[in-house]
Amino acid sequence: VSSSKSLNRQSVETTDQLPSAAEWETTLGELITLRQITQSVGKDLNHDPGTQVFQHLVASQRGGMVVTSLHLSTRLLRLSLGEPQFQTLLETFWRTTPPELFASDEAFNWATYLQTRALNIPFLEDVLRFELASHQVLSEGTPKRVKFSSDPFPILSALHLGYLPPSTSTGECEFVIQP
Repeated sequence: VSSSKSLNRQSVETTDQLPSAAEWETTLGELITLRQITQSVGKDLNHDPGTQVFQHLVASQRGGMVVTSLHLSTRLLRLSLGEPQFQTLLETFWRTTPPELFASDEAFNWATYLQTRALNIPFLEDVLRFELASHQVLSEGTPKRVKFSSDPFPILSALHLGYLPPSTSTGECEFVIQP
């Protein structure tokens, strides 16, 4: 055993010892969620073709959670930025934020992430605030007040129909979302 180890020492230098189960699980989790790799086993595991399959599955699940939970906000982003830039924004979010088990938590983290990006997209903050408040109303069962910088109905209607909202400036508006 020791003679074969010495013969192959150069080709298996990084895998002389098997990683512990915890190291392997941590690394696999980091790789499939596009996080920074903290374990040395990541170099080897990253070349495994199955890792890309898991990355795709996790990205699809996370993207689905965001799009389903914040449908109007993601539509506004896609229409304003274009699909490639929207996808890049999602991937950057995934690299900086671990996945959540629940869609509402993933949506909240996505909204928080977007607020740090200074995207300068008209009505994005309003639409995010509306959709997050809607989630709170559903989960808590209590009414929520939502402020918009303009009349919300043309904005929400346009997004619902798949169009960019008209640039209206009728002043602030506030309404209550009921359970």
